[in-house]
Amino acid sequence: MTTSVHSTETFFNLRHMSVNDCDGLKYLFTSTTARKLVHLEELHIVKCVSMEEIFVKELNETASEAISFERLSTKVLDSLSSLSCFYSGNETLHLSSLITLLIWKCPSMKIFSNGNIDAESFMGIQVSLDRAEKLLFHQDLNTTVKLMFERGVITKL
Repeated sequence: MTTSVHSTETFFNLRHMSVNDCDGLKYLFTSTTARKLVHLEELHIVKCVSMEEIFVKELNETASEAISFERLSTKVLDSLSSLSCFYSGNETLHLSSLITLLIWKCPSMKIFSNGNIDAESFMGIQVSLDRAEKLLFHQDLNTTVKLMFERGVITKL
């Protein structure tokens, strides 16, 4: 996926994004484009069997500028059998509005991100489509995802 200046400007005002049944898609955006998504509030990715990462670090990128999703409050990752992480880069992710995250049927997801995660409002991960279920939380977002994977919570299909 090659990102042009025009396309990153187009995404600047994006607030809600839903991606469903995109079997050939390996990632959604590059890290450069991710930095332009400052208004993103909701992200739903469902049944994309080839999706390996949501945001991928560009090979020629040398900047270590943080990626901020200050308004992102709703995130759903559902039935993504190849998803290994949300972002594999080492840059810090700022997710100050994220309270909960739904991770459902993502058997390959071992970590959320390789970098630091700043998510001071984060309360836990919902691991069922039943909203009445208790949220899982242990120390932080990355640790919670790691424990979920180790315990087989997100590996069950």
